[in-house]
Amino acid sequence: MFYPIVYKNGFRVFNENEAIPSPTSDKIGKTIVTDGGKFKIISNELCLFRINFPFFTFRIHTPFPIKGTISWKNGIASVEGRIPVFSSVFFLAWLTGCTAAGTLGMESEGLSGITFLLLGWVFASAIYLFSVPLEIRRAREIINEIASCLTSRSS
Repeated sequence: MFYPIVYKNGFRVFNENEAIPSPTSDKIGKTIVTDGGKFKIISNELCLFRINFPFFTFRIHTPFPIKGTISWKNGIASVEGRIPVFSSVFFLAWLTGCTAAGTLGMESEGLSGITFLLLGWVFASAIYLFSVPLEIRRAREIINEIASCLTSRSS
């Protein structure tokens, strides 16, 4: 679903200016599916995009799929990508739980409490550090698809 309020929430992971042509009025309100993503042109100043989730393809799914917006002002396209709030809160809760359990474990078990603490943080950090750059690359591919779609259809 392409609700603008959903795409404005979340933690911003990138914000860039791109050379993307403004959409024409005949594209407003249309949802367009590309190889990598889906996007909907809400108005001649706003476009929402997200990754496409096909059922029968091999693709690594991460807990941080980027939802993005493209807004045009004075001929310049500002692209913003955000990761979901729920995934971020879940991982913060994970880290809090690992920290609490590891700290309590240090009092009674010593080394195993420290091990639990470190493994929890390493696991969560590894998922984040793998997922976010992968999703940013995917978002940039979608942005390129949007640009080429708007370029080819506007000429």
